[in-house]
Amino acid sequence: MSPPQDIDTKKGYPKTLCFSKDLRRILDNSRFLRSLRKISELKAALDNNDLIYAQTVLQLDGDVINRYRRDLFEQKHKDLIISIHHEGVSGGEKQWRGLLKFAVDLVKDIMASIGNVRR
Repeated sequence: MSPPQDIDTKKGYPKTLCFSKDLRRILDNSRFLRSLRKISELKAALDNNDLIYAQTVLQLDGDVINRYRRDLFEQKHKDLIISIHHEGVSGGEKQWRGLLKFAVDLVKDIMASIGNVRR
């Protein structure tokens, strides 16, 4: 099924909307949109009164950022909480590696198919 004709598929918003140049520049800024998405996630967590004791961010450039709530280390069940967090991070990393491997293999297969067709 193809997208509606009036939607810019690369940008994700209707072509017919009259945005100011500044607003269009903001909406085209992927870094801004990622930051906005992160703020939205944090707001949702705060609104739900979720207590985040541990958070790990694995960035595409290889950086790993760990954050721990100060009072985690005073918790009676800190070892359990840290263990559960570690298992979640390990599972997420395995899933990410599998997805990345799938994408790389897909591109290799496509390139091989193109090479075979051209011969």
